[in-house]
Amino acid sequence: MLSTGLQQWLGADSPLSTVTALFSGVLMAWTPLYFLLSLKAVYQQRWLPTLFKFSVVGITYMMLMALGIALVFFLSVLFIL
Repeated sequence: MLSTGLQQWLGADSPLSTVTALFSGVLMAWTPLYFLLSLKAVYQQRWLPTLFKFSVVGITYMMLMALGIALVFFLSVLFIL
């Protein structure tokens, strides 16, 4: 979010805006990769069980996030009207 605000403040054609966009992309790719590598290191298992755990945790996280967003949406509509 910080990099998006910085990009808007700098303008679309600024070289620094390009750098912040690249940094944001690298950071978004690094976060799940770091989680996968930490699962592999902590549990010291082969790749298949680690990928399975990574998938289960990721799908569960996405489902809970979607449920939370839907709940906030419905509560905000309920209290606005």
